[in-house]
Amino acid sequence: MKVYLSGPITGTEDYRDRFAHCESRLRREWSGNRNGELEVVNPAKLEHIIPKSASYEEIMKICFDLLQMCDGIMMMPGWKDSRGCNQEYGFARALRKEIYEWEEWF
Repeated sequence: MKVYLSGPITGTEDYRDRFAHCESRLRREWSGNRNGELEVVNPAKLEHIIPKSASYEEIMKICFDLLQMCDGIMMMPGWKDSRGCNQEYGFARALRKEIYEWEEWF
């Protein structure tokens, strides 16, 4: 199963740490409670390959492309206050992806 992490990035300074923590915890929890492989798609790691000149819209297009490849989306804490996360949530719903909320999962 492939799960996309969705959490606030724009306007935050600690997003790398938050995404790394959530990815690590999700992997641990999955391996202990679920059958099958888990692939976590972490958009916070994109900063190493996306040009610094990329617009917000260009970055969101990349995120939508990644989300489209996944089976589900994990909504991290604070997602409801993030414009990008709300867009990802709506896109995931439209594609009928599995939607998980961090607070319910943990």
